[in-house]
Amino acid sequence: MKIKKDGENYLVILEKGENINKSLEDFAKKYNIESGFFSGIGAIENPTLSFYNAHKKEYINKEFCDKFELISCNGNFAQKDDRIFAHIHVVLSNAEMQTIGGHLNQGVVTATAEFYVITNGQTWKRLYNDKIGLFLINPED
Repeated sequence: MKIKKDGENYLVILEKGENINKSLEDFAKKYNIESGFFSGIGAIENPTLSFYNAHKKEYINKEFCDKFELISCNGNFAQKDDRIFAHIHVVLSNAEMQTIGGHLNQGVVTATAEFYVITNGQTWKRLYNDKIGLFLINPED
């Protein structure tokens, strides 16, 4: 991982073999980032994606055994269960230029992954919402 600070924000470059979720959470922990947003592009392999079925209040998980372009990656950082959590959504493209997308549970960088992280100096917390069945950012906390 390579990091360059830009005022209160950061350029984060992940290298081949790094796990995106773990690396972004490790970065946020190391730099004491308790909330913020990020966007990125790059290339990954063998991702596991999820779709949340709101009616059943459960995730549908699917692993894709292939290499993909990371066309778009957006997410945020917040505290969940007393640790930093990176909530990540992606759009991926395969060699046939077909796209898939969803919540990224894990993905390993195949070449590079480049992220711009915008911090805000706040602490956001995810609290469980019984009605929705998810840990959501609570703006009142």
